[in-house]
Amino acid sequence: MALNESGAISLAGSTTGESIALELGLSETGAISLNDEVVRTLSGIASGAIVMPTNFYGASDTVVGPLFFQGYNSYSNKGNGNNTSENSFVQAAGAAGARSDWKDLAMSSRTGRPPTLAVDDSGRLWSWGFNSRGALGINIAGNIYRNSPCQIGSSTNWDSVSTGSWGTDRTSCAAVKTNGQVYAWGDNYFQQLTSWAITGTRNPCSSPVQMTTGNINQTYNQVISGVSKTFLCGYQNYIVKNNGTMYSAGSNYQGAGGVNYQYGDHGFEPVAGGITDWKEATSASGGNNNGYFLRENGGLYAAGNSYAGANARPNQPPFFNSSPIYIGGNYKTVQGINTGGMAIKNNGTLWTWGRNHDGQCGVGSTVALSSPTQIGSLNTWDKFFKGHVADNAAAMIKTDGTIWGVGAVASGLDINAPNGYFSSPIQIFANLTNAKTVAQICNMGSTQGTMALVE
Repeated sequence: MALNESGAISLAGSTTGESIALELGLSETGAISLNDEVVRTLSGIASGAIVMPTNFYGASDTVVGPLFFQGYNSYSNKGNGNNTSENSFVQAAGAAGARSDWKDLAMSSRTGRPPTLAVDDSGRLWSWGFNSRGALGINIAGNIYRNSPCQIGSSTNWDSVSTGSWGTDRTSCAAVKTNGQVYAWGDNYFQQLTSWAITGTRNPCSSPVQMTTGNINQTYNQVISGVSKTFLCGYQNYIVKNNGTMYSAGSNYQGAGGVNYQYGDHGFEPVAGGITDWKEATSASGGNNNGYFLRENGGLYAAGNSYAGANARPNQPPFFNSSPIYIGGNYKTVQGINTGGMAIKNNGTLWTWGRNHDGQCGVGSTVALSSPTQIGSLNTWDKFFKGHVADNAAAMIKTDGTIWGVGAVASGLDINAPNGYFSSPIQIFANLTNAKTVAQICNMGSTQGTMALVE
């Protein structure tokens, strides 16, 4: 044990089969911060909170609370035992919305009827809504509805869940356990869930199957472990492992998977570049042509098609890059929008690029942007929705908890918003954020509903 230059306590030690380096320090609030990517458990601390970086197993948000729903409920996504639509937010998921023990939430925005998925504070995994291609994960393949939460399996060590959709009623789902194992179910047409060599088919899975690696020639076929986070985007899916490496799987159309070749459906294989501090990934919505990748150090990268500036590299003729190319630095989170992207920098400013045909870039025009362009001058932007929003819109959340939208906000996001297209941000969902603090929010388009996990 030693005191380093910053006054933090440094420890050296090991876990079974792994060398570790720990650095402990007290924050201003008295919490203990831990900087290590491989340690699994820490004992001997009698009091105080342990704050873990995002590379640890576990969802990035640890808020536990109720779910609230607004929108049309024809497909049972509210989860209250009925198909009644809601013009304003009501507590959801359970009889009369009685449950307040949810810790992670997933819905996807795409044509069709994707289900709602959630993990509760006891580590149980639940689904409700429409079951196209087994997306409910309850071992039933038929096109059925469930209007109340159904438990998926009996495990009590689920930690986080995500979904992604493409086409009509094609939804892929994945969930991570607290031990770093990742399981998937639903649509598998592009092998975006698990390798063909394991399942013997591209057919959907109606119950969770452990994810595997597998390149275009299906030569890897190893069970994936040590997973920290999953980012499902429909055509292309991404996972980040505890060691900071990233894997992608799916259609890889025009190189969006970042695996150093174009085209060819593939199971999970490493994103090119040898980088070991990946933080998150997403793809442009409205298609399958681009992937965006963010590092822990704030570096932002893009892969795929350069059409309409979607890969954020100016003065480039149309081309595809199948490995991540550096866009810029000092970013903290990124979101795919229709044929483009949007990102928030560490200083709270909001930036965007891409096609912008419906004003979804939010810069006051519908002109395509071939490089990151700042939206306004505010430095109070905080985060995005979890997963994609509707293809012709984008949504952002400020540090004060208010939610803002651009593009077709009424048809794509909030049924109470003004009709038309908005090329500058307008506030939406005020009836929720005036009363609640949103921890996570997911949207399927206002015609299908929005679900929020609140504090």
